[in-house]
Amino acid sequence: ADQIRIEVTPEEESRLESSRTVNAEVYETYLRGMFHLNQYTPTGIERGLAYLHQAVDLDPDDPLAYAGLAQGFTMIGHGMNPPPDAFVRAREAATRALELDPLFPEAHAAMAEIQLYYDWDWEGARRSFQRALQLSPNMAMTHAHFAWYEQLMGNIDEALNHMARAQQIAPVTPIVTTWLGWMYWSDGQLDEAIAQELRALELNPNFPWALYVLGGAHASAGAYDEALATHRRLFEIAPPLGRWGLGFTYAQMGRVSEARQEIEALAENPGHKDLLVLGSIHAILGDTDEALTWLETAHEAHVDWFPWMATQRGYDNFMASAMVSLRDEPRYQRLVAPLGIPQRD
Repeated sequence: ADQIRIEVTPEEESRLESSRTVNAEVYETYLRGMFHLNQYTPTGIERGLAYLHQAVDLDPDDPLAYAGLAQGFTMIGHGMNPPPDAFVRAREAATRALELDPLFPEAHAAMAEIQLYYDWDWEGARRSFQRALQLSPNMAMTHAHFAWYEQLMGNIDEALNHMARAQQIAPVTPIVTTWLGWMYWSDGQLDEAIAQELRALELNPNFPWALYVLGGAHASAGAYDEALATHRRLFEIAPPLGRWGLGFTYAQMGRVSEARQEIEALAENPGHKDLLVLGSIHAILGDTDEALTWLETAHEAHVDWFPWMATQRGYDNFMASAMVSLRDEPRYQRLVAPLGIPQRD
């Protein structure tokens, strides 16, 4: 650095001069835990958390173990029906990791997710994502979650760049490729969305989220036969998620009675995310009062996806068409105005 005249900050110099002892057993246990978490299945998350708890037990003073545990609990918080304390426990673990090492990038990354999805603290999330990637530029899932932040803020080019970078770093992780396709779907780039979901399905032919987005992109393109076939296949693998796709697609097709059958099934025992879906399908069907009641319930339950739905571009094209129909409703405006996020056509 001296010879090529690069200016090194005092913080960088301190980091370069010190090295943290790596406990090989903790590190391997951490990697096993993250591998299972990144399957994004209930079984994978359960196994992943078990490994991460084991990593903490192996060395309670290793920030890596706590950061992994924080990431595990944030993943549970994103789940279909998460326990109410998932993000709280994630914050506890991330805070402990930062106490052990204030420069630990994975801990900053976990804190960024908590601020984004739970606190709805947009400025805090931005700073934490930037800090995490400054400390470790090649964390795939951090780029991926930062992409969702940028999408929420209306910066679609930056969002796609971060998600593409995540895919470059983790090309065989199905969720990253699925999310890249999801962003293209949200932006109306349907051919690219379909191509990415087919790529994700090459990695895992039964990956539920890839099937959901693939069916949705087909529906948005007007290819309803392909959409229904994909979502029926999804229903066989993951029934609740399959009902989302079928309900949305039937509603967009104007097959009202079939859409209402899916609504009734979801409403029998709705999970956390189902609240948003029920509100959205009702909105597509023109059931304004029912839609707003479900969305108010979702807001009260602090569903982590709610802000993306509220931007009117939507978390996906299904929700986008639903939310545009509600944009002038005072009840809807009272829900979204306090979020302080850009509203877009």
